[in-house]
Amino acid sequence: YKSVLLLGGAGFIGSHLAIELSKKMQVVVADHFTNKEREWFDCQSDNITVYNTSITELNTIEAIIIKHEIDVMIDLVSLVKYNTNVEFWTIMESQKIRQHFTCLSKEYNVHYIYISSLDTVTSSNLRPSDYVTDKKNTENLLIDLSNRRYIDTTVIRLGSVYGYPMF
Repeated sequence: YKSVLLLGGAGFIGSHLAIELSKKMQVVVADHFTNKEREWFDCQSDNITVYNTSITELNTIEAIIIKHEIDVMIDLVSLVKYNTNVEFWTIMESQKIRQHFTCLSKEYNVHYIYISSLDTVTSSNLRPSDYVTDKKNTENLLIDLSNRRYIDTTVIRLGSVYGYPMF
């Protein structure tokens, strides 16, 4: 691969991933930087390009894919609320956005990777939150679309996430 797009790449996992990937390829970060510092990326690597945009700006994401000839798109975004006061979307809207990403993936021959933290937030004793429901539904949607449409999609479920946010 030559270029990767990190959707929501300014968070804890994404920022670390961006630095490591930039050692071997061009990295493009798309994030709305609500609680993060965009300038942090400027001093990290010449191989990192940053866009201050929401992944709900689908035309912008498509333009980024075309402009940077993206080979891999890694989705790290949480579109449904989880312990935050940032505006989020409904589970249905989240699914529509992910479905659109699979269409972009197929149209531009981009490998789509969805990073899920479902295992880090689930508990059998509690009613699933909207966040957990969205993660689970998104995993199922992507697996189904991948099987039915032969889309190059991977779901990675993280077992645990350690560390403090970088910003």
